[in-house]
Amino acid sequence: MNKISRRTFLKRVALASVVSGTILALGNNNVEGAVGPKATVIDLTKCDGCIGEPIPKCVAACRIKNTSRFPHVKGDAPIPAYWPRTIYEDWTDKKHIIDRLTPFNWIYVASVKTDGQQLYIPRRCMHC
Repeated sequence: MNKISRRTFLKRVALASVVSGTILALGNNNVEGAVGPKATVIDLTKCDGCIGEPIPKCVAACRIKNTSRFPHVKGDAPIPAYWPRTIYEDWTDKKHIIDRLTPFNWIYVASVKTDGQQLYIPRRCMHC
């Protein structure tokens, strides 16, 4: 059996994922309602973190799509403590934060420098 490098293996797995995803998408026009496991493949060589934009486009799109699913505090009611904890985290004044996962930000783009190359990695909450 031929030995293959880790990089070659990962490239083949990514290609197989794209091909199988394409076949599934062609066979089912209603992908959102599809039953079974789903996957997303992100080509990190193409993500530039939307440099020059006030907010990365994937972050903005996720916020627009999921705004109705974000938590809403009703009136002046206090946020209940999560048992057995007696403290709570109030994020209502921190909706503007886009550099980490929060109740109001379900994706952010991490910037990492490795081997002299700058990579931008979308980090998601995995709700979808």
